[in-house]
Amino acid sequence: ALSETFVVGHVAAMAERGWRVAVCCAELDEEALAAQPSVTADLEDVTVLGEEVTAPGGLELARRAVGERQWRAPRSGVARHVARLAPALRRVVAALRPAHVHAHIGPNAAPAAQALGGAGPPLLADLHGFDLTEVPASEGWGAYRRLLGDATVVVHSGYAARLVASGLGVEPVLVPYDTSPAFRPVGRSDHWTAPLRLLFVGRLVPQKGADLAVEALARLHARQPHLDARLTVVGQGPAERDVRRRADREGVGDRVSFVGPRAHEGVARVMADHDVLLVPSRPSPSGWVEALGLVAVEGTRSGMGVVASRSGGLPEAVGDTGVLVAPDDAEALASGIETLLDRSSPASLVASAEAASRTPSGDHHDRPARELPAASDSGGAGTA
Repeated sequence: ALSETFVVGHVAAMAERGWRVAVCCAELDEEALAAQPSVTADLEDVTVLGEEVTAPGGLELARRAVGERQWRAPRSGVARHVARLAPALRRVVAALRPAHVHAHIGPNAAPAAQALGGAGPPLLADLHGFDLTEVPASEGWGAYRRLLGDATVVVHSGYAARLVASGLGVEPVLVPYDTSPAFRPVGRSDHWTAPLRLLFVGRLVPQKGADLAVEALARLHARQPHLDARLTVVGQGPAERDVRRRADREGVGDRVSFVGPRAHEGVARVMADHDVLLVPSRPSPSGWVEALGLVAVEGTRSGMGVVASRSGGLPEAVGDTGVLVAPDDAEALASGIETLLDRSSPASLVASAEAASRTPSGDHHDRPARELPAASDSGGAGTA
């Protein structure tokens, strides 16, 4: 979806550097785009595939592309994406004739690779989330290995780089993900004051752990009522009703505010008004793991205290200033908040965030496994 934070960030960054950007997306959120005029104004072209069904021959094309063994894997999402998207993407590439193709997430990179057929513009495959954890857990790396051998694979955390090196057998380009200028530290007190303002930002699905944030709030309030701790939940999703019920059962329903989703700049404003960000992501039975944790990066850059699960790419995102705790453990999360309060102050966290903002991007992450080739300086280059 063109409205997703990662996609909007990539489009804005490419346009800012002088590229003409065309986007091919599965869906178009008109309301979300209306809030991004600076991005949409720079778009050269938007193609929406929408509900287009598999083209004639698409199933057989996908079968040949992913291989017989992968094709027979139960519920192979990569194969379905190739069948549905590759024929349409082939037409889009022929019409736009891009200089480069940037495919966002693996299940989109696979049909893009099939559409290009090893010829034409180079493919950059950006892998960073469920496509690196949940997809290989359910169907293996076979389709990626068959289709992405000629692509430049980009990841955004050392954890993701290790997954790709092991699963694909290639060294990806590691591009540490930075935040937009909207996330910057604001002046904060030398001491923690009441009410202590806790924040959760994310989709309301079990693996993101909003229920754990609610439980941690209840335990913290029971042990240290003088903190007058309160929790704001930013986001929406199918688990919202369950999280609300959990807050009522824990006796903190009046201390939890559900404010719905916020646009990028809105999240930055909310972070500026809160003290501690909770990122209690838990691995899911389906194999999903938090491969990066962008919200944790945004929290640290905003000068917040961050308490996060010791899972996937979150240790890198949190860095040295936050507190890591065991995943799927509300007691550990509550204790982590207490540890953060004991060993730091709001002002000290702001100082750390300001120092990090002066550090060249990537200096606090693993070094790239290899460098991207220099972009061509021929006139009129564009990307799809």
